[in-house]
Amino acid sequence: GIPLYQIMDNAEVLAGTGINLSSIYTEAVVKQEDGERITIMDGLKKKQFAKVYLLLGGNEVRDMPKDSFIQRYSSFLDDVRELQPDSIIYVQSITPVTAENNYNMDNNRINEYNEALVELCGEKKVYFVNIAEALKDDKGELPLEASPADGMHFNADYYRKWFEYLKTHTVS
Repeated sequence: GIPLYQIMDNAEVLAGTGINLSSIYTEAVVKQEDGERITIMDGLKKKQFAKVYLLLGGNEVRDMPKDSFIQRYSSFLDDVRELQPDSIIYVQSITPVTAENNYNMDNNRINEYNEALVELCGEKKVYFVNIAEALKDDKGELPLEASPADGMHFNADYYRKWFEYLKTHTVS
C-alpha cells in the first residue's frame, strides 16, 4: 500500500503481499532496478538504513500459537539486528481488523499478540510503536470505512493516519 498510494516518498519499501515470518526469508518479492526480485531479508543486506520499521504478524495471528509466533519473531529480530547493527529498529503493532472480515481474524487475539510483542521488544531493546491505536475506532476495531473490501487491508486515508502517527511517535 505504501508505494500504491504514494503516501511516503522518503522510504525504501521492502514488502510483498502475504509475507510472513517464514516467507520473508524465501519469497522473492522486492523488485530490483534490473527487474530481478529478491527476498526482503536479502534487501536488508544490500544497504545500511538509519531506521528500520517492521510490520509483520497479521498473517500469523490467526494460525500460529502465540509462543511459536514470539519465538519466530525473536529470531527474526536477531537476524535484522545482525544485518542492520546500527539502525534504530521499530516493531510496529499488528494492525486491527474490522469486526467482520474475510480472514476470520479477531481483535482480541491481535491485542494479545501485540502485548507479547511489547514484551519481546523490551527484551530485544528495540522500539515498539503501537500504530494500531491510530487506526482503531472507539470499539477497538478497524472501522468498516477503512477496509470495506476485506476488513484487513486499508485504504489511502488510513495509510495517511498510520504515517502521521509515526511522525509523532518515533525518536529522531
